[in-house]
Amino acid sequence: MLETDTYSHFSSKDFLLYMLLLNRLKLSKLNPKHFSDEKGIFIYYTNQQIRCHLRCNHKTATSSLTKLEQAGLIHREYQKDGLPLKIYVNDVFGMHDTYIPTQRTNKLKQAFEPHCDANTSIDIDMAKNSAKKHRENFAEKKKRRTCNPTL
Repeated sequence: MLETDTYSHFSSKDFLLYMLLLNRLKLSKLNPKHFSDEKGIFIYYTNQQIRCHLRCNHKTATSSLTKLEQAGLIHREYQKDGLPLKIYVNDVFGMHDTYIPTQRTNKLKQAFEPHCDANTSIDIDMAKNSAKKHRENFAEKKKRRTCNPTL
């Protein structure tokens, strides 16, 4: 199904966003009192949350949402007074009814979620420390690979 012409122009981030939206849809189905209206079940997923979870900029997040809407996978409904968009997700794969998070999924969520919520972006200090450790590890590996001939 993913190989059809309808989805051929999708990037991996577009597919990932759709899977995140499906996951949110599953949560909304558990609480239909607050997340349903005459049109069906909807989700709230702000642009800032999308940027945070996909690690992308505003343009990429908006472009991904537009591609999904043009393909008929979602429908966005704008609201008044600065409220977030209502997003109606069309579940073309029928996945969210059978998806059960595994223990590994929960561990990954716990590892990344504290650093990324609706009010904050990626922790800059954490990113700098991670980059520093990566450079140090790379330098160590490079030293081990180089040959130090003794004369």
